[in-house]
Amino acid sequence: MSLRHFHRPVLLLTVAVSLLALSACGGAEARRAKHLEKGKSYLDAGNFEKARVEFQNALQIAPLDPEARFENGVVDEKLAKIREAAQFYQGTLDVSPGHLGATRRLARLFLLSGNVDRAVELIGPALKQHPDDAELLTIRAAVEVQKKDLAAAVADGQRAVQLDPHNEDAYGTLAGTYVAQELPEKALAMLERGIGQIPDTVDLRLALAQVYATESRPADVERTLLDLVKLQPADRSHRIRLAQFYARQNQQDAAERVLREGIAAIPADRDLKLSLIEFLAARRSPAAAEKELQAMIAAAPQDAELQFALAKFYEGNREPERAEKILEQVIAAEKLDAAGLSARDQLADLRVQRNDIKGAEELIGQVLSKSPRDTDALTLRGNIELSGKDPKAAIADLRTVLRDQPNAIGVLRTLARAHLANGEPAIAEETMQRAVESNPKEGSLRLDYAQLLAQLGKAEQAKAVLVDLTKDQPNNVQALDSLFRVSAGLKDYVTAKSAADAILATQPKAALGYLFEGMLAEQDNHNEEAVKFYGQAVEAQPDAIEPLQSLVGLLAKMKRVPDAVKRLDDLSARLPTNAVVPLVKGELLMSQKDAIGAVGAFQAAVERAPKWWMGYRGLASAQFAAHAPEAAVATLREGKGKVDKPEELGLVLASYYESSGKPQDAIHEYEDIVRRAPQSDLAVNNLAMLLVTFQGDPASLDRAKSLSARFAESSNPSYLDTYGWVLYKHGEAAASVPVLERVVSKVPNAPLVLYHLGMAQSQSGSPAQALGNLTRAVNSGAKFSGLDEAKATIDKLGKGAAEQTPKS
Repeated sequence: MSLRHFHRPVLLLTVAVSLLALSACGGAEARRAKHLEKGKSYLDAGNFEKARVEFQNALQIAPLDPEARFENGVVDEKLAKIREAAQFYQGTLDVSPGHLGATRRLARLFLLSGNVDRAVELIGPALKQHPDDAELLTIRAAVEVQKKDLAAAVADGQRAVQLDPHNEDAYGTLAGTYVAQELPEKALAMLERGIGQIPDTVDLRLALAQVYATESRPADVERTLLDLVKLQPADRSHRIRLAQFYARQNQQDAAERVLREGIAAIPADRDLKLSLIEFLAARRSPAAAEKELQAMIAAAPQDAELQFALAKFYEGNREPERAEKILEQVIAAEKLDAAGLSARDQLADLRVQRNDIKGAEELIGQVLSKSPRDTDALTLRGNIELSGKDPKAAIADLRTVLRDQPNAIGVLRTLARAHLANGEPAIAEETMQRAVESNPKEGSLRLDYAQLLAQLGKAEQAKAVLVDLTKDQPNNVQALDSLFRVSAGLKDYVTAKSAADAILATQPKAALGYLFEGMLAEQDNHNEEAVKFYGQAVEAQPDAIEPLQSLVGLLAKMKRVPDAVKRLDDLSARLPTNAVVPLVKGELLMSQKDAIGAVGAFQAAVERAPKWWMGYRGLASAQFAAHAPEAAVATLREGKGKVDKPEELGLVLASYYESSGKPQDAIHEYEDIVRRAPQSDLAVNNLAMLLVTFQGDPASLDRAKSLSARFAESSNPSYLDTYGWVLYKHGEAAASVPVLERVVSKVPNAPLVLYHLGMAQSQSGSPAQALGNLTRAVNSGAKFSGLDEAKATIDKLGKGAAEQTPKS
């Protein structure tokens, strides 16, 4: 057999394999193209979820295909998954650096998120390659508007419109530039021109209506909004927007008519129905809204969402019992179907609000047994766990939620608090930073981040965040409030003054600006000016306690107590139902050692606000000072049955029982507080310490250990000391030593803590260290609970040491 014939089968096999490979590649390519084609058709039809499935299928076949990556970004952007869209666009550029579509869209996302520099980095090189690309020029024009280079923005905008007369963004950006130049007529002309070129445009009509509104041309606003309704009659948002316009114009009948016409035209649209309910509640009456909603439910009894709306209505109207009844009816009808689970989530939330934690947990358990990843139930349980001082469990639940909703703002906020409570400040900060980066335009989130930084002792960083936020949102009073307080704490009175001035300019009839101006004046020892500002704050908001306390406190410091009393009496006579004024008078009289006079002032505060706990607390403190403890106890007991926060009065009563040698009464009171308010660290701490000190039986020791376990990672030395001491009393001296050593590292000269550590060391085989710490505690000269035991233990340890010393 020749060599040529010998190799022929191998050659044929090789050719066959190659053909199979080519066939396989061709089949994959065909499938990829088919998925992309179907995805684009779904995208054009507005069916974004189905489009997403097709584009993901294409990406699975060809993970590095730039078109598949790009289209996944487009559909994610349509679905408002902005972070994911940006990642796909960046992924497209990674495999195809010159991809024009990805460059445009990613630059636009950067621009919308406020990251102007990144947008510039992207479009600069792209414009060199495509100098006549209308979309790139439009993006650059928008950048130039933000950078206040309006002449350049106009030039780019005009060029973009010239290059692409059908580009909506180009018209909109150029019109926005004219608005920034205070040339509204040019902006209107440009928008009208754009509408002429693109007759079915929605965005340009919305912009046109906005400019008309700014120019106080209501007839033109109405005409434009009516055009939108005609253009897209099945779009609820246009009808709602038109109704809102009529409501602002005080044309309530027209607003109601528009909403009812919308419901008739789109009968399946629930949002229109709920908009009508909101309108009726705000503009007609709550009774009219309730009647309408009940009629809707009667017409569609299977629509659970309408019943949820009724429950929310009752909740907002401060009728939680009626809201709960509605939700219970939904649960009974829907069992463990989706609506039944949602009703359980909402009912659990209501029960948490009235502090029925056990009832809430029962409902949450039912939901999670059926649907273990139910985000509402997990989030609610996480909040309960956090309030119950179990941050580790809260973190686990909240992280489960984030796997499905990675950018959920509320969950990220709570997770940050959980990490902080778990002694993980760095992770808390990182979590909030991630939340801000995912939602850069969310002002409240940036404010929370700044407040967290301030809480972590990073005041300079907090100030930088707040400065940027107030630049973007100059009328954000909460941000200006925080900026003032952070800056004042840093003694940056220039920034603090700027914040106070901005608050005063934004809210000239509110108290806050005057209060802050007064604080700054007092800081500079301009006391008369400060009195003036504080007085203006009080006049602006006489029911606010801080301005009045600041005014009275400064007058007292200036030795003008009679003046302060006269001001308070005059204000009290002018405002006969105001409870803050007599409360502050009582505080002033207490500071002047006039307990009898303070009793009368606090009694007036109680009479004016019988559900306000601060009046009862003040009255009891004055009665204690006046040597009338029985009356004080009676006041506290009476108040507990009336006020909205009985635990606050319970803490005062329990503290009195402790100081007066009635530990069992104190234990009973703290138990009641923990039952009412399990989040009260102070009550839990004091109860645990009393249980091990005055009861000491196994059940009490177990109870104390269970209570104090929440303090195992506490940053509060007092609470951490309680946990360590309870471990010692529970017979776990060896485990208590490292805990108590951590406390001593925080407060190295506290006699009570040294005593606790010394006793634990004496029982865990460290007599020398025990002797040293106990001796330091006794030699401090302080009197503390356990002093006699410390002395006796020192004697015992000293004798033991002497017996072990070898005789010469």
